[in-house]
Amino acid sequence: MQSEFQKIFQEIQADPDNESFTKQAIKPLYYASSSARINIIGQATGRIAQEKMKFRDDPSGDRLRTWLGVSRDVFYYFVKN
Repeated sequence: MQSEFQKIFQEIQADPDNESFTKQAIKPLYYASSSARINIIGQATGRIAQEKMKFRDDPSGDRLRTWLGVSRDVFYYFVKN
C-alpha cells in the first residue's frame, strides 16, 4: 500500500500544470513530517534549489527565512534529524 506522501508525490507529478517539468525529469521537492508544528506549502522551486535537490536553498528561501525570522540551521533542523 502506498504511503500518503507517495500518493501526493504522484499526484503532483501527474498534474497537467507540471507536465513540462515531469517530462524533463524534474521531480517535486518537499519535506513533510507528522511532527511538524508549522507547514509551509508553496511552488515554483527555483533552478538553483532544483539543481541542489534541496528545497528553498536559493534566494527565495533566504527571503522566506528572513520573513519567518529563523536561521538556516533552524529551518533545516528537522530535515537533518
